[in-house]
Amino acid sequence: MLTIRLKDELEHEIEHIAQRQGLTKSAWVRQLIENALQPERKSPYQLAQDLGLLGCEEGLPEDASERVAELVRERLGAKHSD
Repeated sequence: MLTIRLKDELEHEIEHIAQRQGLTKSAWVRQLIENALQPERKSPYQLAQDLGLLGCEEGLPEDASERVAELVRERLGAKHSD
């Protein structure tokens, strides 16, 4: 168990925020501490970059990321015309 002393103003602010979120003060503070102690999580983009999955498709035009819908339609059209 951990006990901390807070200034009244800070405690009231915590209480107000916790109530708005439907939590007790203890639950709200506990969530903050748990989140602070978790290791840094990587975004899906960072994971794909680490795995070498970004920019790995050869033969695509340089502006492929800007023309995704058009390129998908072209490939689907070619697939269904066979």
